[in-house]
Amino acid sequence: MFNLLQWAAQDLPRWEAKPQAPAIPTALPILLLTSVALVVSGIETGRAQETTSTDSIPSVQPRFEQLFWSDSLLLGGEIPAVRSFSPDGRWIAFSSFEDADRTNLWLVPLDGGDAVRLTKGRYHDDVPQWFRSGDAIAFRSTRPSGPSQDALYIMRLSLSPEDGRPLGPPRQVSLEPAREGVLSPDDQFIAYVAQGEDRTESLRVVPATGGAARTVITLPRIRELRWGHEGRFLYFFSRTDTLRSVMRVPVEGGEPQTLSTWDRLVRLGPEARYAYREVASQKGETAFEVTTIDGQALARFSLPESFVLNGFADSPNRFLATRQDLANPLRILPVAGGPLRHLKEGLGYDVPLGWASGGEDVFFSTELNGERIFMLAPVDGGTMRQVPIPEPPGPHDWPTISESGTQVLFLTAGEEPGSRGLSVYDTQSDNAMSIAEDIHFPPGGIGGRWDIGGRGGSNFRDRGEFLFGQTREGGHELWGTRPDGNSRLLWTFAAEEDPPMVAVAGERIAFTRDEGPDGVVFLAQVGDTQAQILFSRPGRMAQQGTGGLSWSPDGRRLTVAYTEPGGSEVDVLLVEFSETGEMMSEPRLLALDGGPKWWWSLQWMPDGEHFLVNGMGAEAVSDTQVWLVSVDPVTPPVALTADMKESVWDFTLSPDGRFIAIESQIPGGSSVWRIDLGDIVSGEAQGG
Repeated sequence: MFNLLQWAAQDLPRWEAKPQAPAIPTALPILLLTSVALVVSGIETGRAQETTSTDSIPSVQPRFEQLFWSDSLLLGGEIPAVRSFSPDGRWIAFSSFEDADRTNLWLVPLDGGDAVRLTKGRYHDDVPQWFRSGDAIAFRSTRPSGPSQDALYIMRLSLSPEDGRPLGPPRQVSLEPAREGVLSPDDQFIAYVAQGEDRTESLRVVPATGGAARTVITLPRIRELRWGHEGRFLYFFSRTDTLRSVMRVPVEGGEPQTLSTWDRLVRLGPEARYAYREVASQKGETAFEVTTIDGQALARFSLPESFVLNGFADSPNRFLATRQDLANPLRILPVAGGPLRHLKEGLGYDVPLGWASGGEDVFFSTELNGERIFMLAPVDGGTMRQVPIPEPPGPHDWPTISESGTQVLFLTAGEEPGSRGLSVYDTQSDNAMSIAEDIHFPPGGIGGRWDIGGRGGSNFRDRGEFLFGQTREGGHELWGTRPDGNSRLLWTFAAEEDPPMVAVAGERIAFTRDEGPDGVVFLAQVGDTQAQILFSRPGRMAQQGTGGLSWSPDGRRLTVAYTEPGGSEVDVLLVEFSETGEMMSEPRLLALDGGPKWWWSLQWMPDGEHFLVNGMGAEAVSDTQVWLVSVDPVTPPVALTADMKESVWDFTLSPDGRFIAIESQIPGGSSVWRIDLGDIVSGEAQGG
């Protein structure tokens, strides 16, 4: 059922990375449905062929034009940059997330009036593109999947040029699932990406009316597919080793050509003449950079963080963006059952970050007069109090509270470009102490690929010890620091490799590597020079976007997210250890039957016999719940949040196991905007 979830998670940052509220968290379900994990890719820094210095890149003040607003349609973050405007300029086509089991297509009239529904039913329809004739759109849909709704296919829908209404049912174009597709300039063909059984991806071309498809090229990964304006080349974004490359290949087939290389993801514009990337985030806004396809920077601009940038509109000078009014009031739910409780008045966006005082207080982030602040809220409804630490310098730089609740680890901006400082605030003495300065995080950084779950699911913590990573000239270093500032090096990973997924329990460090077709789990001891192979198994272990690895509170059990060869659903491998730390038997497989098909944010219950996960897919692709799972394989998972109308995308469990503080979204109105940058590209060069 979950090929589309598998596709999405291959490019996602760590699931527990909380959005800098209120930065459109509902883009996440849309992102999962469309397999476009680009809008949340974090701070992007170009590499290789960039020749323009930062100081010489002009900054542009964008002009905003609201094209459409709705108090009922959830526009999310996925209005495609490719041919979203109708040829006559009257309409914008988009997909709207309507429920856990459906995402349907709509048209927005740009001259005012009501939106027009194009599709309906329990399907996921997305990424509509106009034919240049103006009488049809191409889009992806789960309609050919049948009851399983397990894959997206390319479809075509004829429309009335007068009122935009459908002239008949959608017709299937591709005979196989398609990750993404794009129309040729003459409307005669559709290029799309298909995934093989060996998980390689093939770029294929099919007639726009349907028929036999031919393969242009096969690579390990193909993203951001675009058809060049000349009609002779297909452009895309691929990954080789640790670099990402913008490439092109002749439509008729042949050797691909690398046009530029980057160390993070970029978004390609229509016809692939230009690209853009996120370059920095600061208080209240996010910065972007427009570049040529070969990496020459043209301009920078910033948007308020309440906007989600969808992509280029009709030229490299104009973009489409969406904006939503969202709320996540601080709420807790009893694990043993009971009503959802509000701990804070109003409908602001509050992000639960942890617990203090053994579960008596929730540590959370909120806003006051436009400023990000941190507070402790008693679960009994008593007086809240502020924790006076500075606002994070970056969108993923969230603080972590200690097990006792008396210290808070927080990040500050470092003096060196791109670095961070690390400090601890003591709530009892009301003092802050610097632990480290000018830390450079490993690739992905906090909230990225280095997924340190710690003990009991507490982010970047192992009981009384905070965890952090830094990259230095010898490799990627994993450090532990006590609240008193006493730090120690736990382990060093080779600099030429991406840091693996990691979980720490005292002196033991578990991590995973892929070695050919097998996933391998390693166990290291602090102070040793080499790690031992704990076990290997065909398939993939702790892949990015899943629950990774996590130790039980007593260190006797280790969970590993596991996907079977050729599969897409994520199961749990349970490893059990003796009191002396030896693996007792072969890992047991927990298939989570009746529970989520894809899960993340695993947090152990205090008894070590149960754990909680965020997960989706039990009944519908975006039916996201918090699940209680038993280590007994015959006991089915239980959805704790089944009675909630909205999906829950993150949670934190109290140390006593009584409550979870949840993060979900209550949607309000949403709108579509055109962002005009002026004449950063002029004349005929605008054609991209």
